[in-house]
Amino acid sequence: MTGSPEATVGATAAPTPSGDRAHVAATIAAVDASVRAVERLQAKVRRRPGQYIRWLPRQDRFLRDTSRRKLIRAGNQHSGKTTVALYEVICRCLGRHPYLSVRPPPIRCWVVCARVDQSIPIQQKFVDLLPEGVLDNLDRFDPGAGFRNEAREAVFKNGSRVKFMTTGQDPIAFAGATLDLVLFDEPPPMRVFHEANKRLMRRAGVMLMSLTPINAGPMDWLQALTEKSPPVIKDIWEPLRPESFIPVGAFEPLRLDDGTPLDAEFVKRLEDEGDPYENPVVIHGEWNPRTTGQVFAQFTPAEHVIGAFSAQPGEDWRVCVGVDHGELVGKECAVLALTRRARAEEGEGDVVIVLGEYVGGTDLTVEADAEGILSMLSRWGLDWGNVDSAWGDKTTTDSTFRSKGNTDLIAAIRKALERKKRGAGRLVTKRNEFQQVKTGEGRAQGSVNLGYKYLNQRMLRRGQFAVHESCRALIKALQEFDGHPKHPAKDILDALRYAINDSVFEGRRVAYVPRLDAAPR
Repeated sequence: MTGSPEATVGATAAPTPSGDRAHVAATIAAVDASVRAVERLQAKVRRRPGQYIRWLPRQDRFLRDTSRRKLIRAGNQHSGKTTVALYEVICRCLGRHPYLSVRPPPIRCWVVCARVDQSIPIQQKFVDLLPEGVLDNLDRFDPGAGFRNEAREAVFKNGSRVKFMTTGQDPIAFAGATLDLVLFDEPPPMRVFHEANKRLMRRAGVMLMSLTPINAGPMDWLQALTEKSPPVIKDIWEPLRPESFIPVGAFEPLRLDDGTPLDAEFVKRLEDEGDPYENPVVIHGEWNPRTTGQVFAQFTPAEHVIGAFSAQPGEDWRVCVGVDHGELVGKECAVLALTRRARAEEGEGDVVIVLGEYVGGTDLTVEADAEGILSMLSRWGLDWGNVDSAWGDKTTTDSTFRSKGNTDLIAAIRKALERKKRGAGRLVTKRNEFQQVKTGEGRAQGSVNLGYKYLNQRMLRRGQFAVHESCRALIKALQEFDGHPKHPAKDILDALRYAINDSVFEGRRVAYVPRLDAAPR
């Protein structure tokens, strides 16, 4: 029945044109209000970007720490260590810090990176963190080239200056400057560190460091400074854990752009996909790698053991010898290796070919060792005059106070050459006399780990590492060594590390093409 209450129960009134217009207008107004709110927030962020960063626990500790020398140490690419260090630089340049009382501006600062190509993204990150309108020369910044003024520096309107430097510059470039702050993004060479430290003394300046202890040579010297009592430089570090990704004051972890949470599963995935040897450094920011099994897990005889070798025309090889001294049977070891700079298609670093080995027998005299090393060379048609680089360990002494060292060994080699042919002792020259490894600060466990890492990298790159099948002790050692300092395979591996010492530490190279047979004699 038309018009009855029953007929209208549950019915929806038909929309009217005026109702549509009102609904659309209300929706547009709401969207417009949301857009304006977002724009206001964006403007606030541009004015003070740092106030809107949700700092992670490690970053917050760094900002609150009052030490005048402090470093934030973490793994690669996921901890924001560079971001928080640059933010502190900006705060100090402005004279406004969220937690600390700082020197009034203007101040003079240096931000030091490893290379120019690494400095450009650091400069971009610096610009992104700047509050709006504080820089006097922002127009001189080019995203592809950094600050394009001659001094490569950012100039604040209050007079503060930030100059972007590289550790590749000679330390004398640091001399004469009086600074209020230096930030090293990634570890500097020890000499550069100490030179920069001098520049801060007059004005009681601040040194900041943000780093992952990798690809920068041994860090023993820097680690020692953090472990002094009191520490010379405060080390702010913790292993990467799921809670490391939960910002201060929040309850949930950060997420990747695709929505993936940075939780325990994410940390495990990082470890599963990484190199077990390097994970402690690359993921957790530890000072040194740790071994949990075979150190040279990349080594496979099918790929890395060769039955013949001959140098190709145009290849500049270096003949290198490394010796690990020992006073017991099997403890005096030597390795013969060839190295050359890898071609562009082969990747970075050097190609390493191990051709020979010597392992001392029951005759423990240095004369026997000299003869054994010369025989190792002669099997490949070489003599001591062909050697471009020779490195040996520290002198060792046994219970009867007999000693073996580089000086004793090179003298014995010279005498052995003279016995074979008058005047042959002149083959020993300053170029191929033994140099001693493990000298100076920073050449301790860090150099050992760097050598292991360098060898693993060569093994990962096809064609960059090979061992001749005659080197049976070395092949066995590469398969069995677990990193323990008392492992019986360590001596021959030490000799290998010493042989390639120049390659590991980017030493000098002498162009030389040895004339080698296809197989040893």
